[in-house]
Amino acid sequence: MTVEGFVEAKYVYCRNNIYYFCRWIPSDIKPYYTKQKITHTLKTRSLKRALMMARSINAKIEDYWLGIRLKNYEVPTSASIENEQKHDTPTIVDCLEHYLSIKGKGKSKAFENSSRRAVKYFVSHAKNKPISAYLGTEAVSFRDALATKKLSPASIRRIIATLKAITNFTISELGLNAKNPFTGLYIPKNQDETKRPSISPKLVHKVQQECFSINDDLRWITALISDTGMRLAEVVGLKTADINLKQDIPYINLTPHSSRTLKTTSSKRIIPLVGASLWAAKQVLKAPTNEYAFPRYTNSNKCNSNSASAAINKWLKKLIGKDYVIHGFRHSFRDRLRNKNTPTEMIDQLGGWSMQTVGQSYGQGFNLENLHKQMKLLE
Repeated sequence: MTVEGFVEAKYVYCRNNIYYFCRWIPSDIKPYYTKQKITHTLKTRSLKRALMMARSINAKIEDYWLGIRLKNYEVPTSASIENEQKHDTPTIVDCLEHYLSIKGKGKSKAFENSSRRAVKYFVSHAKNKPISAYLGTEAVSFRDALATKKLSPASIRRIIATLKAITNFTISELGLNAKNPFTGLYIPKNQDETKRPSISPKLVHKVQQECFSINDDLRWITALISDTGMRLAEVVGLKTADINLKQDIPYINLTPHSSRTLKTTSSKRIIPLVGASLWAAKQVLKAPTNEYAFPRYTNSNKCNSNSASAAINKWLKKLIGKDYVIHGFRHSFRDRLRNKNTPTEMIDQLGGWSMQTVGQSYGQGFNLENLHKQMKLLE
């Protein structure tokens, strides 16, 4: 078989002794088709004849696609060439790599994935160009394109915020004289958008009672979150050494690990254990010895909190209603502390929320005894 024969052979397959032609449509040509590939019967049982027919069909298809590409080709003018030469700033992809090489250190894989995804979306819409070459109108059209994909305003805001942060970081780091096209971009709020509901103390108690009854690792995770307000990944990624029950005041020493980083610097904290969370911590340490508190979801390589989230949320929806998810306990934790007149600064320290004022960064914060005293009010 000739080289050409080999080329055509990859577009030919046989079914029930009849040969067919099949070729996937390139991504730049897809808008002109309603299907992903071109497929039709060659109506022959002869491979030789099938290859000849495929060669002819393929040549016609290539000619047709070439016509489309030439029609869409923009011939650069002297003005556009001159304009391109003026843009000596890094491309958006270069900005991404610079951003991840510095800001990405110590961050979770999700941080890198979300950054790469945002840039990928934008490049597919506006091409990979020097950041100074982008116009504000391109950012606007990108926002509108995201909206047509039926992404929620919250998702659009996250993507735009990520692109803005990547671009700002590079401009600042390299001292570039460039404007960030994503600055000031308006994202309308969806009036139907609702935040996750807080779980009432009555429902918290109901869930805790079920945790005591079922008494397995998913319920330990849930109970730990219910009376500490920890994030799911923070709990799932715990090491057994993080749990301290031998002291007069039992507590969790929440620190980052190689398999599970923390969301912010404020997330690193000491959390007294009370109520259902203390019960769950005791159950974890009673289990067979392991470096990680929840080895089903975490090991030295990764922390799979998404898997735990799916299982727990499915259970919660059946138990207390379809509107509730595990993150609702974090909202509830803050509300419960508020209703016990806990100082806002103490609530932020217990929940690992970012500091709101410069003054909060002074000193060591509330000591364990005071934190425990306030937490006991939740029981």
